[in-house]
Amino acid sequence: MTVKYSCPSPHDLYLGTSLYTDRGSVAIQLDGGVETTLNCALANEPSVNTRRKIRSTVPPGEHTVTFRLVSSGYFYFDFLEAVVPTDVPAAAATLTNVSPALDYSTDHTYKLSPARLHWNFDGLGYAGPMNEYLGVFWWNQRKREGAVFPQATLEFTGSFSAGDQVFVNIEGQQCGKTVFPNESPEVIAKHFEYFINSNYVGVWAKATGAVLTITARSPKPAYSYTLNANVENVPGSSGAVTKTGTLTGGQPGSWVVDPLQSPALNRGARDWHADFFAQCKTRNREVVVASSMELVNPPEGFGSVYPDGAIVATDVGFGSLKSTHCAFVPAVRNYHAQVFSCVAGLMSQAQITPSIQFGEYLWWFFTNHRTTNPNGGMAFYHPEVEAAAVAALGRPLHRFVNPNDDPLINGAADAVFLRNVLRDHLGGIIAAVRSQHPSTKFELLFPYDVNHPTPAGIHNLGGALNRFVNLPIEWETKASSGLDSLKTEALDFGAWSRNLDLARTAIELPFTLGWPKDSVRHLVPVFRSGYAWEKEIGIAHSAGVPVINLWAFDHVCIFGLPTVPGASGRSQRF
Repeated sequence: MTVKYSCPSPHDLYLGTSLYTDRGSVAIQLDGGVETTLNCALANEPSVNTRRKIRSTVPPGEHTVTFRLVSSGYFYFDFLEAVVPTDVPAAAATLTNVSPALDYSTDHTYKLSPARLHWNFDGLGYAGPMNEYLGVFWWNQRKREGAVFPQATLEFTGSFSAGDQVFVNIEGQQCGKTVFPNESPEVIAKHFEYFINSNYVGVWAKATGAVLTITARSPKPAYSYTLNANVENVPGSSGAVTKTGTLTGGQPGSWVVDPLQSPALNRGARDWHADFFAQCKTRNREVVVASSMELVNPPEGFGSVYPDGAIVATDVGFGSLKSTHCAFVPAVRNYHAQVFSCVAGLMSQAQITPSIQFGEYLWWFFTNHRTTNPNGGMAFYHPEVEAAAVAALGRPLHRFVNPNDDPLINGAADAVFLRNVLRDHLGGIIAAVRSQHPSTKFELLFPYDVNHPTPAGIHNLGGALNRFVNLPIEWETKASSGLDSLKTEALDFGAWSRNLDLARTAIELPFTLGWPKDSVRHLVPVFRSGYAWEKEIGIAHSAGVPVINLWAFDHVCIFGLPTVPGASGRSQRF
């Protein structure tokens, strides 16, 4: 294969390729020169997509690169990249009102050090207030439930004689002991405890009297082992060994959020955020930290419930994990108050003003009612919510089926009840956190696509019921909301529907409600190609929104988006 390219400057040449167990070697020649060999075989699972430098200090001009497969296997050609080494450039411009949002669930946040993250923002010119979302996992304190670690026992019985041979075989790895005079079954069990624990890495052992308990170190299938034991007796010996149980068939169980552990953030998340907030302090950079109503593997009783008893669960895009949308019940409120109190404490320790965001703390937006599931509906029917409805209304809560159901049914009593449950839930969290950290500010992230008063966009999101129950009347003005700021988003209207007119309705919603401009924020989606996200920024800017965040930083990096709005060649400028 021959590839021609040109570069006007001296450069290094990189190859984009794939490394894997079935890959071969290629001979690479530049401009008819000496061939060099690149071996792309790598014993790794999965395959590794990577760059490899194949030439250094190549002179400017037009060049020809030839690749020749010289071994069995596959060679993957992705791209050639001519790299002109330079110092790190200064930011093209400093944007004091724009920055990408961070998601602690993604590699572009929790896998980077806070110093490197802030250095990236400095170099890219993103000096606007930051927005970090804790995500649905990684940060929680958890405990394992339902796990089964394979375990077996060996009981040494009878009277052993000098010269007896005792053998234990674990997955073909055998260890043994010759019995010395006056050694009891208890001594033999202790011997194998010491030997196994000093030589075997997949199991551990504990002797209790004459009983040796062997336990696999993991419930994963790779830690399932065969186990056998026997005694070769000398004449007159009655020593024996009896096996009970098996070292196969483990069950990994689930790592469930543990609301009883305090603080609510685990050690790694606390240390990371302490460093992150300290970096914010050195730059005088504002930041708001969000958590949502969704958790992976929450405790029993946390999940929102559909009328048919099903729990709300959504894919998170990480393996087979599901995220559960939680209900507005006291246990969830108390847990989230602990989470936000922990975050506010870390921010206070860094000497920055604690700023917390309720990330879509709203009733779940979708129904599970289908032709195939006629008993489904909206997810308002947690047993505790239903009991509270009976106490408040004197009757069961009306069964709402779709987001566009009429909220005025029964004189709007049912919808008002749900709306007030939401209002009081957030009010309880605010009060709990401010009792420990009085200066904490609170922001609500309000997605206007799923709460649009009429179904809209290519997915027909929203509806009258969603709009009614998810925006309590107290939240329509800042003075009565208990909140310090309101941030809107409409990811579907932008990234999916690509409809700037609908995006504009989300941007302008707080202003139509009467919120002051200095307390309004907006979140712009950048996670799908082809959307005029720069124009949405321009609309928000023109409307007077003082803080604009991009969802999210990982997509800015992956897509190589221009950091200065309008720099991609589009006509929008601001």
